[in-house]
Amino acid sequence: MKGQEHVISMNEPMTHRGLTFYQMRYSPIVDPRTQQRTGQFQSVLQVGSNPGRPIIYLGSLLVVLGTFLQFYMRAGLFSDGGRRERALAAKKAGLAPPEEPEKARGEEDVL
Repeated sequence: MKGQEHVISMNEPMTHRGLTFYQMRYSPIVDPRTQQRTGQFQSVLQVGSNPGRPIIYLGSLLVVLGTFLQFYMRAGLFSDGGRRERALAAKKAGLAPPEEPEKARGEEDVL
């Protein structure tokens, strides 16, 4: 890096030792006395650092995994397996509801 030239432009920042150098502005230099352009230009640089980047990537990964779980996981994992729907259909048809396996003593139906 030392002694080497690097071009930093508006859409091409430079990164060195964890710091990113952005070109914030490029404008002509104006003589303060005459208010005339001198023919030279100036670049204003902004230096940024983002030590939390791994946390951002981890959060993005969790969002992707959560989306995958929502769309590809068995829906039956969070339901009663359709027992309610079968019982309601049997009731409407005038049939006896299908028998449910006996529940352990003290176990309640939590919905």
